[in-house]
Amino acid sequence: MRLIRRVFYLLTFVALAATIGMFIAQNNRPVAVEIYHWQTSTLPLYLLVFFAMLFGAACAGFMGLLELVRVESRSRQLGRKLKTTQKEYSALKESLPKVETKPEATTDKPLPPPADSDYSAHQQEIRSFKKIP
Repeated sequence: MRLIRRVFYLLTFVALAATIGMFIAQNNRPVAVEIYHWQTSTLPLYLLVFFAMLFGAACAGFMGLLELVRVESRSRQLGRKLKTTQKEYSALKESLPKVETKPEATTDKPLPPPADSDYSAHQQEIRSFKKIP
């Protein structure tokens, strides 16, 4: 299984590298980006696309970092709340009066049949079902 996974990763990497290589070979024309009155020096198109991808990855990483900080903060808050709740529970449990319970005697004897008049008719009905092959 490990070998199959490694081969899959290797093939995926080779396919990605080939795709990037083809993109670079086909998009090496120099391009200048112009934003209002500001203009960059001419760079190959593949570099501009690469920088745009890096910028997008950095933005996504920053957003992920913000989410991580939010989740960590919430986790600490809930941990503190849990500790206080456990202390309150322990205090309430200790403040309850202690009641001694006697263990119930267990017997393996069957329970007596109910005093119901329909019981014997019910038993006869069950016995008649058992006789059917």
